[in-house]
Amino acid sequence: MNDKLEQTEEWYKDNKPADFGYKNTGKSISLKVNGEENTHNIEIWGRGHRLVLFNSDLEEVYKGSPQDDHRLYQEMVGGFAGMKALGEFGINPPIIHLNEGSSVFAAIAYMDNLVAHGASIEDALAATRAKTLMTNHTLVPAAWNRFSLGQLEKYVFPNLTDQSGLMKGYLTQFMKVFPEDKARTDVPMLDLGLLALEVSGKLNGVSVSHAEIASQKFARSDGSAVYFKPITNGMDADTWIDEEMMRYYRKFGLYDHWGMPTDDFEERVNKLSAGDLWVNKRNAKNQLLDYLQSGRKKDQYGRKIVIPEDAKIVVWPRRFADYKRPGMIFRDTKRLAQLMEKEKNAYFIIAGRAHPNDTAMRDEMYRILEMIDKNGDLASVKDRIIFIPEYDPELAYYLNSGADIALNTPIVGNEACGTSIFKQTGNNTLIVSTRDGGLSDAPQGSFLEIGGLPDSHEEQTSLYDQLERALMLAETSRFEEWGKQVKAQLQGMGRKVSGTRMLADYVNYSFPKKEERAEGSI
Repeated sequence: MNDKLEQTEEWYKDNKPADFGYKNTGKSISLKVNGEENTHNIEIWGRGHRLVLFNSDLEEVYKGSPQDDHRLYQEMVGGFAGMKALGEFGINPPIIHLNEGSSVFAAIAYMDNLVAHGASIEDALAATRAKTLMTNHTLVPAAWNRFSLGQLEKYVFPNLTDQSGLMKGYLTQFMKVFPEDKARTDVPMLDLGLLALEVSGKLNGVSVSHAEIASQKFARSDGSAVYFKPITNGMDADTWIDEEMMRYYRKFGLYDHWGMPTDDFEERVNKLSAGDLWVNKRNAKNQLLDYLQSGRKKDQYGRKIVIPEDAKIVVWPRRFADYKRPGMIFRDTKRLAQLMEKEKNAYFIIAGRAHPNDTAMRDEMYRILEMIDKNGDLASVKDRIIFIPEYDPELAYYLNSGADIALNTPIVGNEACGTSIFKQTGNNTLIVSTRDGGLSDAPQGSFLEIGGLPDSHEEQTSLYDQLERALMLAETSRFEEWGKQVKAQLQGMGRKVSGTRMLADYVNYSFPKKEERAEGSI
């Protein structure tokens, strides 16, 4: 089992831009590392007029810890080289959109250029804030990257064009010793997430609850409040929703050609036939069964996965993280065993990856595998509890589109969004979940909600009760009741499924109509 688990850390270092149809533009960018003597040349590749890529052989994204030199090198290249690459084509972007603090050096590069051409720090900061939007994805500041003065002197300062020292002074003023880091270091650090708060004029969270909590939790260095607008994540519907299901939605006018939900979306959902939805779902489920039986993925014992056609399939497919509680379903093994003895054709599939540096979650994976294998309560049902270690986008597609039921168990207040819920909504997979992340946007009754305080007996009982209800709804003889529930999911969250809707929300926030411009300004 351990050998299989190791494969979840594979990464693909041999991908080249040319493999995906991009052409070398013949242009390149030079960046400095540790002074003039170490200059790195970065190639620029392109395939269209508005998408510019640069090839710097950055290696894997999560190599090392968030404080490693390699991580800072990646982020410096992303920011400084990214802005230079746009400049090579005469592009001055009207908006700089930062994805967390990791991309903050794009805004710093813009600000630095203004200061180098004579602007004051105050004027340059105001101009930078006027065009910078930062999206926050995590409420845990410890997840943000922090770097020391020595690291900044090696990777960042050599790439500043301002020679007056003003930009260096601006950056170093935010360096401090963070209490949570004292066990590791007492060296002052620059937190890139907090720096992004300073240089961004607009901020957003990725669900309603996440934006509310972020607005209360974070502030600028001078103590001034910040406002995070909720722009709930979406997904590309044509990528993640079963093709037959998506054709059916378009037939009834739920989504337009671009995947945008239509104005009367909820009314159109009412016109969908429970019988048609059920047939489409069975077809997607058969595709999942065929995919598993093909042997392209193996279970925890290295065996081909064979599940009978009449099975009710429950999945937990997502990133392994402590707050997501992948082991929650196993906390009462007696109740789980009783439920599975009652539902003789119920199968559980767990699939996901832990962060390469998250030792605790890797240990949790092993603990779950050990429990499935050796816990006496589960002895008679363990062959119906499957762990698939090689989790990837292809497997995620089949699990989310073909499963009957999906479990989602984050501790309320910790999930920013959790986009797997939208894959499940669009594919009419019954959702059993706590009300957190993107599901906090949903009206009551639109999914099977796990109630109770986090980690309480009430919450644990609610999980099994709602799972039992979902298994009952998944009976063929009850497809009409099932149809009511999946249509409630679509009416409650179907608009949020759309990645096109999300992009429109970002455009409208970045370029508001004149009467809306005061909202969210900082």
